[in-house]
Amino acid sequence: MDLGIAGKVALVTAASSGLGRAIAVALAAEGVRVAVTGRDEERLQETVEACREHGAHATGLVWDLADHGRAHEIATMVAAELGPVEILVNNTGGPPPTTALGQEPKLWEDMYASMVLPVIELTDAVIGGMRERGWGRIITSTSSGPIAPIPNLGVSNTLRASLHSWSKTIAGEVAADGVTANVIVPGRIATPRVESLDRARAEREETPLSEVRRQGRASIPAGRYGEPEEYGAVAAFLASRQAAYVTGSVIRVDGGQIPGGAPPRPAVPAFGRPLASGRGSLVQAEGRAQFGADQGAVLVEGHHLDGTAARPADELVVPFRAWHRDGVRSFQILGDLDRRPVGEHGDPMLGVGVGGVDLKRTSGVQDHDVGLFGALVGGHLGLS
Repeated sequence: MDLGIAGKVALVTAASSGLGRAIAVALAAEGVRVAVTGRDEERLQETVEACREHGAHATGLVWDLADHGRAHEIATMVAAELGPVEILVNNTGGPPPTTALGQEPKLWEDMYASMVLPVIELTDAVIGGMRERGWGRIITSTSSGPIAPIPNLGVSNTLRASLHSWSKTIAGEVAADGVTANVIVPGRIATPRVESLDRARAEREETPLSEVRRQGRASIPAGRYGEPEEYGAVAAFLASRQAAYVTGSVIRVDGGQIPGGAPPRPAVPAFGRPLASGRGSLVQAEGRAQFGADQGAVLVEGHHLDGTAARPADELVVPFRAWHRDGVRSFQILGDLDRRPVGEHGDPMLGVGVGGVDLKRTSGVQDHDVGLFGALVGGHLGLS
């Protein structure tokens, strides 16, 4: 399919390796004139050569994104050599693994300066010309963290989430001028960044790297890590003429891995029918629930057959509505199930061999002995 962007000018940041390089090469293959930036001059030149192999005019500019004050200068340099930027791909490196709590303010400031400000300033530098010409594409590459926060990537989750809101906001501001703004989100793509995160996790958890990778693949419905070229192809489509009506969107390239969106809405089951599917079996839903409002959610925590408690992550949240009328207490399952994720990559899993369950409301002012919680679900809460 001809994407209709041959001869357009693109600027791709942080493109000396990984996803940025893949996007730059994908655009070059469509005949786009490509400028790339990066900190490592040697690797940056390798990206330029990879683009030129497709017959594209390509150039590289050494730029550390933390020096965000150079954004307008970079845009001007690209315009002087290739022409005004018509396709901007905002790609940034990621911060080191960190928790969200207990970080020094300077770390937050430094990461904001290198991950957020250059995106905003570079977009401001080129979007005026896009609007005047009536055509432009702003593509911002982030992370799955804003959709499903990744453990031990607290700074990344937080700052990249701000770019999702920013992109959605500017999409509305420029849509009438023929300019689109979208976010593209990778799952686990085989890049140096993912390799380093896998190694960091293996070291942190004292687990063989091969096991970390196996768990990573197991968490992906497609059963494998993605290829950078697959990610680049999606970015190229978002830059295309055919994608003119796609704006304000967050596009996942994840092999089906990233959780989110509307949860399943099963009907209230008949007696003994399973309420959801998963690993293990939850039966005899007896216990206590706390509720003091008209509606809430029961937190189901499993206990293994040997009597030991399941892991804290082995949870299922069952939303319900409770009310009193004429002295009669009534319950209704609302239908949305929230299976709490297990592990860094959101692998939905309940402990195998789970027996009885303890039902507890996450908040509430009264503690009522519900007895057989089967009153809520027709006898059994089943996970088969």
